[in-house]
Amino acid sequence: MNLLPIPSHLEGILNIDKKSKEKQLIASLICCGQESFIVNTHNGELITKVTATCTICNKEIVVFDNRFHGWDGFICHLFRNEIEGEAIEESCKKCKKNIFKACISILSEGKQDFIEEACNGFVDEAQRTFSPDEWVNGFGWINISLECSNCGKNKDFIDYETM
Repeated sequence: MNLLPIPSHLEGILNIDKKSKEKQLIASLICCGQESFIVNTHNGELITKVTATCTICNKEIVVFDNRFHGWDGFICHLFRNEIEGEAIEESCKKCKKNIFKACISILSEGKQDFIEEACNGFVDEAQRTFSPDEWVNGFGWINISLECSNCGKNKDFIDYETM
């Protein structure tokens, strides 16, 4: 049984930090045994979507999409608009390169809170029932920071409350 809030869409693609605990996941994105990605964002009026493309196999990973992830997206389905406009590829402000290590921190209220709030029917917007095992998808906050693979410059990238 998973005791860390690892959302199901990120299972198996995270290098988990030892500092992680039940209500806080600290990890970096990993694919093909490495941590180098091209990162794209869609930041619309209501939509925030972050994707990372592996520099080895070109697999695109949806790291976060507020329409489907976190409390408001997964539980309440508050944002269902289509994304408008093109994705924006991130580049380092210092050296202008576009390859990053993506560090992710996810905060959760924990499994018991999820059971009490979502599984016991207190979320009117959900219009469906939830299994206690889905608690990892109802996280309350996500932070993504990027570290340039070329010069090492760090960038706070996304700091998003999902509740």
